[in-house]
Amino acid sequence: MKDRFEEAKRLMYLALLSQSLIDEIDDGIGLFKMKTKQRARALLEDLMILMNKDLGSEGAVDQLVNLTVWHKQMYNILIATGELSRLEQQCFEQDWNALITKYKLKS
Repeated sequence: MKDRFEEAKRLMYLALLSQSLIDEIDDGIGLFKMKTKQRARALLEDLMILMNKDLGSEGAVDQLVNLTVWHKQMYNILIATGELSRLEQQCFEQDWNALITKYKLKS
């Protein structure tokens, strides 16, 4: 049972990464050079086919897109944290660890 849960978590994480890649390629396709743009479009099409086949539900895709938006926001927060002073970073880390401990989120 635990192995199936771990596998499901891994697949969901891969789906999240795939959807993030889809969103970023779709948003930034104009930034690619022509030769790379063709590869990016092909990758985008392949990922879309895979995601549509695997999920097949508009609601599931919508939830996944919302999760990728949250994932990107968390990434931006962590990048911004790296720009804080050393003391501010330490305070942030303490607060972060306190939240993880409070909600028992350690993996």
